[in-house]
Amino acid sequence: MGRLEGKRAIVTGASSGIGRAIANRFAAEGATVAACGRDAERVHRTVEEIRRAGGTAVGLLGDVATEEGARSVADGAAQELGGVDVLINNAGVDASDWRDHASAHRFKQSGADDPSWPLRPCRSAEAQPRRGRFPAAVSRASRFRRPG
Repeated sequence: MGRLEGKRAIVTGASSGIGRAIANRFAAEGATVAACGRDAERVHRTVEEIRRAGGTAVGLLGDVATEEGARSVADGAAQELGGVDVLINNAGVDASDWRDHASAHRFKQSGADDPSWPLRPCRSAEAQPRRGRFPAAVSRASRFRRPG
């Protein structure tokens, strides 16, 4: 029995990098995972990795930098998992080449220039059914990622 047996977890940004690793680890520890991201193929890859390793996971698509996307992910996770116990708010915005006008424009369009955007998934998930307290792991450092 893993440390997270019976827990239902949302992991945003689960399609790659740290979020993918967290989703895999949580599932290995017994959590049922809602792997969330914007890229359907990569989210599917994460879900399949978890399932091949014997874990339980569902994939959800949504851009949690928007109110609608955060609400869609939280509602979808609650429906698919029967509630939410844990939120790992790992989604980030690629601002690796912030000097490029196109990148800056994409950053602005994503809504991530609003410093409160990491709270959107928290507010949406907080309204979902859960058991006990609601722990949320939020890292502003995940807002920007650098290659390398």
